[in-house]
Amino acid sequence: MPPRNPTTDVEPDFGEELWDGARNAIIEGGKTAEQATEILRLAWTARHERDLDLWNEHLQQLRTEEGENEQVLEIIPEDAQPTETEMPDWLDRPTPSFLDIRPARNVLKRLEKKEFVELWHFTVEGCRIAAAVDIATPANTTFGLVGTDKGYLLQDVEASSTKAINDEYLTWNQLTEAKTRMIGCLRDCKWKSYEVEQLILFYLSLDVHPIRSQPYGMEAIMRYQDRVRRDWTARLSSGAPYRISEVNEDLMKELRDEIKNEEQATISADGVAS
Repeated sequence: MPPRNPTTDVEPDFGEELWDGARNAIIEGGKTAEQATEILRLAWTARHERDLDLWNEHLQQLRTEEGENEQVLEIIPEDAQPTETEMPDWLDRPTPSFLDIRPARNVLKRLEKKEFVELWHFTVEGCRIAAAVDIATPANTTFGLVGTDKGYLLQDVEASSTKAINDEYLTWNQLTEAKTRMIGCLRDCKWKSYEVEQLILFYLSLDVHPIRSQPYGMEAIMRYQDRVRRDWTARLSSGAPYRISEVNEDLMKELRDEIKNEEQATISADGVAS
């Protein structure tokens, strides 16, 4: 039996009453209502990605079979061949009810190359700035807004780097918003479903990690997700990644101690200066 076409699926509103049962079950495990809704959204995204992969495999199989049939038809006179009546799939696809904002084109190009991209580019601020200034010349030279000490300037993004906020210094709300939008862009940029799923599980693992409630815990979470995703992406491009979905507790503790020592050093320095 062929798989169901999932391309017209629309993400449910997990804040609706219909999802109260699933949401409450997560809340009873110690999550806030907002966190429970986010967990449901990420779980739906992972399942949707798998369904899309199955559908695309089915379409590829059909195209392969169609190519074999065309080879047979080549020996049949043109006037004896049947008229094509099959309509493209997109004719059954309605206009989306929600159009999300998008990051800059050069950001998507970097994703296609599986380069590391700061999550700031996927925040509302990053996307709105990109929408306002993201232009291209006839030679396809992309320009973007570059932060300088004199404000924002339009420059060739290939010749200069933006001053986007490092992931470590984002707020938790910015991280939550940006990671969801980034994950939605990964499939458009030809990432494998298992690569996307690893990132989904990576963020879920951090979302429920017990260190968040400890001193310097949130700071450790933010530094961990920045450094680990940066390293994992570089290794992914070189063909030697690892299972990012499982938190390395030793590294997490090391980063928390690092942050604690930095703060104590700052306090000591301030005391000497005064």
